[in-house]
Amino acid sequence: MTTTSITAADLPKMTTGQLVKLFNSLAAKPVKRFADRDVALRRVAALLPKPAPVAAPKAKAAPKVAQLSAARSASIPREERGADIAPRAWDDIRAVKERTKTAMLIDMLARPEGATLEQLRVALKAGFPNLNEWQISQVRNAIGADVKGVAGYGVRSEPNAAGVHVYRIVLPKGLKAPLEHIERKMAMAA
Repeated sequence: MTTTSITAADLPKMTTGQLVKLFNSLAAKPVKRFADRDVALRRVAALLPKPAPVAAPKAKAAPKVAQLSAARSASIPREERGADIAPRAWDDIRAVKERTKTAMLIDMLARPEGATLEQLRVALKAGFPNLNEWQISQVRNAIGADVKGVAGYGVRSEPNAAGVHVYRIVLPKGLKAPLEHIERKMAMAA
């Protein structure tokens, strides 16, 4: 082994005599012996050339959100991407009030056949006639904000035979069905 090929990892394998010879070849002032092996290891290690630091590979700058969404939109149209929203933990799922927009969405998404965005849009219009006509984007937002944000369920979509995405509710592990809705208290007429 040459002096340049010895590393700090090689030192414990060397005898004390070898450590003295190595120290004398590296140091300006030679020694005859060391007080003990630990002192020899420490002093020789201090004289060994430090390995050149390995440069970490440069990480690419993270693209901005706008660039990411533009790239995604350019590659796959929104209607074809569908949804894959993970549910919260089972103990963080909340029951919602019955006869609400969120309850209607959960009930339709929990059906074995699921629901398309168009079916959800029509059902929301029929269930809440006092609201303006629902747009597909509003239904999509309601799925994310109400079903995931308020209740905590996940949502997944898959294309059916006709190529239309069918949305279904995703339950967290440990939950067999959506929670029962909370009874809505009606205000008493005075």
